[in-house]
Amino acid sequence: MAIQGVFGPIDPAELGQTLIHEHITCADWSMRMNFGEKFFDFDQVAAMAEAQLNRAKALGVRTVVDGTPVNLGRDIRLIREVARRTGLNFIASTGFYYQEEPWLGMRDEEQIYDLLMGDCTDGISGTDSRPGILKAGVGRLGITPLLHKVLHATARVAKETGLPVFCHHEVSVRTGGEILDLFGACGVPASQ
Repeated sequence: MAIQGVFGPIDPAELGQTLIHEHITCADWSMRMNFGEKFFDFDQVAAMAEAQLNRAKALGVRTVVDGTPVNLGRDIRLIREVARRTGLNFIASTGFYYQEEPWLGMRDEEQIYDLLMGDCTDGISGTDSRPGILKAGVGRLGITPLLHKVLHATARVAKETGLPVFCHHEVSVRTGGEILDLFGACGVPASQ
């Protein structure tokens, strides 16, 4: 079964040594939009990432999984540019981190599901890149009503697409079990 990379499917035999949880950048989009290059210089960030990842490539790395969720500044154009410059396989994610985001709070589960599934079926941000993994996160407050809705929508996308999920949780082992239970109730096996 092929793994979805930013430029299309990757044969698992081509993955090689893989960095499983990287972030080319986590840069707030509202800051980027308001302050432009004073806050975030695309070319400078791309060059920095290229230099660091070429060092990793020289040590045998062949694939990078960028786990930056949408609401932490995922930038598919930056990821694609760094992939092009380095020649490394890149796998992008879709999903949401554990922020109590008011704009997500005003949406029902179906709308959140549609946002995530849109990345998977239509491509990310107007590109033909599709995610190869789903990202989620639970913070110190545990599974809040908003996060329950987001996690449930994420689990539905995982079940339907077969994409694996990786999830941060900054709380207890009990919460980790609750996350697994929630995903399991949606038909997502723990192995996924």
